[in-house]
Amino acid sequence: MKLLCGIAAVAAIASCGALEMPYPKTMFYSAHGESVDEPENTMQAFRFDIERGFPVEADLRVTADGEVVCLFDADAKRVAKIAKPVAECNWKGELENANAGAWKEKYAHWPNTWIRRGYKIARLEELLKELPKGMKHRFRIRDGRPEARKAIDAVFARHPEFDRARTVLVEEFGEKLTAERVINDPVEAVKALKAGAKVVVSDSASILYAKVEGYLASKEIKLDKKRFIAHRGDSEKLPENTLPAFKKAIDGGFGVECDVYVSQDDILFASHEFKLDRKGNNLPPGKFVTNVCWKGELEFADAGAWKGPEFKGLRYARLDEILELVNDDHLTVLDIKDRRYAKVMPAIKKAVDAHPNVTPRNFFLQGGDAHWIRRNMPGWSDTACATVRRGFARYLPPNPGIPKMVGTVDPKVISRFSLMWDEQLITKEFVDRLHARGLKLIVWIVNDPYFAFAALNRGVDWICGDRPCEMYEEMKKIQND
Repeated sequence: MKLLCGIAAVAAIASCGALEMPYPKTMFYSAHGESVDEPENTMQAFRFDIERGFPVEADLRVTADGEVVCLFDADAKRVAKIAKPVAECNWKGELENANAGAWKEKYAHWPNTWIRRGYKIARLEELLKELPKGMKHRFRIRDGRPEARKAIDAVFARHPEFDRARTVLVEEFGEKLTAERVINDPVEAVKALKAGAKVVVSDSASILYAKVEGYLASKEIKLDKKRFIAHRGDSEKLPENTLPAFKKAIDGGFGVECDVYVSQDDILFASHEFKLDRKGNNLPPGKFVTNVCWKGELEFADAGAWKGPEFKGLRYARLDEILELVNDDHLTVLDIKDRRYAKVMPAIKKAVDAHPNVTPRNFFLQGGDAHWIRRNMPGWSDTACATVRRGFARYLPPNPGIPKMVGTVDPKVISRFSLMWDEQLITKEFVDRLHARGLKLIVWIVNDPYFAFAALNRGVDWICGDRPCEMYEEMKKIQND
C-alpha cells in the first residue's frame, strides 16, 4: 500500500502554537444584530450573535400603541413597507404582520431566503427573555420622546436581571464605541482597539472576530502554496472546470480540485452540474450527465460562454487532460460528483492506471463511496465532503453527523475531511481532534485572506478557494505591510 505522505506531510502543522485571541468576544458587536446573514433587528439576527457567544446591540423605538420595537429607521417604509413614521404605526394589526426580511431578498445567496423564513420585527420584551446574562448588551434609544423613554424603562423594569451594571444604554451613558460607527476591516478594528476603543461594532461580530484573529496571526504563519487548492481550477475569473482554469492554478504553484462525471460513451469530464443547461453551451435542452455523449456533443459544447464572451469556445476539460498535469509539486483533488459508482469508479481506475505520475501522494479522491474505492482502487482512501451545518446557510444549526463521523471513521478508509469553512464551528479544538485521530482537513470555499490566515492558525491542512492566485498575493502583502 502506498502511504499518504509527501504533500500530506508537508501540509500538516502543529496547531499547538496557534495564536490565542487577545480580545474577548464581549468587545465585538454586530450593528442591529448580525446583519450580513440575517435581516437587522430581527430575533434571528440577535440569535445569530447569541448562539456564537457575542453580546447584542439593538435600536429601540416605540410604536403608537406603546410597544418597544427594535428598528433603526425612523419610518417603517424599508422594513415594513409602511410609508409613515414608526411612532405613528401600531404594533397590533400593523407592524406585527410585516415581513421584516423581504427587503433583504436582493442580498440573498439563495432565492427567497429571507421571504421564506418569515422574519418579524423584534420586540424588546422578547429579546430580553433570550439575552444571556453577564454581558454588556447595548441598546441605542432612537426615539427621543418622553413617553417613549417611559415605555422603554417599563420594559427594563420587568427584567431587573439586566441592570445598568450589565446593560449599556448608549444615549444615556454616551460611551464611545469606535472611531468609526461600523468597522468591518480587521486592520482598522485592531487599530481602534489598540487606540483604546472599548468595543468594535461591525455588520457581523462573528466574521470580524475571525478576521481579526487571522490578521493578528498572519505574521507568524509560514505560507506554502502546496496548502492552497483552486476550487474547480482558479475559477473566479476563468470558467470553472476548464483547462485554462486548472493550468492557471498549477502554473502558479497551487493545487486544484475538479468535479468529474462519466459520459454515456465512458469519457470522464469535468463538470459540477448534473443538468447541462448552462447558457450558450450549445447542447440541446434536456441534456444531463446521464444522457450525454462526448463524441458529437460534449466535445463541441461551449463551457466558457456563460462566463463572458471572451471565453466563448472553451470546452469541458477531460479527466485524462487533467491527469497529465498531476505531479508531486501540487495536490489534485478529484471530487466524484457521479454517484453511478459501478460505472464511474472503473473508469477512474483505468484513467489513473494510465498515468504513472498519479499517486495517492498527489491525487486525492473525494466524495466517493469508500466501499467502491476500496473495491476498485486498493491503497487509496476517500475524503468525506460535507457542510458543517445542516445545509449551506450559516444560520442553520450544526450538522450532528460531523462530530460523530470524526469519532468513528477508520482513517485508513476515510483519511481526510473536506468541510465547508465556518468560523464558529471549525475551531482549533475541532482540528486538533481530527489530527489526533490521524485525519487531515480541507476547508472550502475560502476566498478572503484573513479567513485563510484564521484557518491556518487553527491548524487546517489545506484551503480550497476560487481565487488562490490572487488571495496568496494578498496574504503576502498583509504579512509584509
